[in-house]
Amino acid sequence: MDACHSGEYDADAPLLTAAQQDSLAQKGVSFKGFSKGQGEGSPTLGLQNSFEMMQQLFADLRRGSGATVITSSAGVQVSFEDEEWQNGAFTYAFLYGLKSMQADADQDGQVTASEIQAFVAEYVPRLTEGLQVPTFRRENLEFDFRVW
Repeated sequence: MDACHSGEYDADAPLLTAAQQDSLAQKGVSFKGFSKGQGEGSPTLGLQNSFEMMQQLFADLRRGSGATVITSSAGVQVSFEDEEWQNGAFTYAFLYGLKSMQADADQDGQVTASEIQAFVAEYVPRLTEGLQVPTFRRENLEFDFRVW
């Protein structure tokens, strides 16, 4: 999932400061997020609502489905975009890891879920100066399926 606030909400995680926003903006990196509505009663999508939606959508992970969830950022983080990447940082890293085979850690000619997870965990923070960190949940640790 490549969306702002896509990971679990963590009240202790640092928020993006104005200085960090300015530093990244000077490099051409931007981000999108949700803002509060204009008037009273306007619909909003904040951290609490997005976390609740994520819980509802992925509530069945406890049932042993073997699902692997990789989110682009922690609950209080935004997902960065750059015209140079032609995607968000997470999608860019994910696709780059597959297409270049850089994610193939054991060099066996295929990329597994754990390999792409490890690759984006290292590459996305490098692209965003540590301000966006993917999060992960793996239901079935025994089945490391082939992604590419």
